[in-house]
Amino acid sequence: MATERAGTARAILDAAVDEVQRSGAEGTRIEVVLEQAFASKSSLYHHFGDRDALVAEAERELYRRMGQAENRALIAEAATTETWSAFADFMSREIRRGILDADQEPIRIARIRSMVAADADADQGDALTDLQRTMLTAMSQIVIDAQRRGVANRDVDPFVYTAFIHGSVLSYSLVAGVVDDAEAWLEVAIPATLSPFRPAATG
Repeated sequence: MATERAGTARAILDAAVDEVQRSGAEGTRIEVVLEQAFASKSSLYHHFGDRDALVAEAERELYRRMGQAENRALIAEAATTETWSAFADFMSREIRRGILDADQEPIRIARIRSMVAADADADQGDALTDLQRTMLTAMSQIVIDAQRRGVANRDVDPFVYTAFIHGSVLSYSLVAGVVDDAEAWLEVAIPATLSPFRPAATG
């Protein structure tokens, strides 16, 4: 019975993640989620409380899944860079992708929404902090590997630098309404991001 209940909760969450990814948090339709999950409204209330709680959990799960897939791909690609120039080009491309790729915008928004929701709930806040710490630790491997290869400044704290990049990219969503020229924002953001990581020998 416990396994069956867990299976129902997972089915609802998986369906909600799909719906959030398709329609966004505001457009998520519970009837679509329940139909896809072959679940009842009472099951939704039992496992997640209400629509808002389910959507918040789906956003965190989407954040986690996309982050894990992205981390694996980026770590593998970054490992192929053998010079500061190549590594800087890689970092510049990723920052640009994080801002300009239309598929990245809902991811940024989902992450920000999760942070806002977590601010009002201590348990959600702890869960999100753990998730962010796990993701940033994984991503900081890119920085650690670059430092070991000698293509980046070894004096920079890998975790803090990774958190800085992550926060910088997320921050564009907070100002996009008043800084509508993304290229102009990137002209400032990319040099500011790369500057502390440039090895001293490169000048």
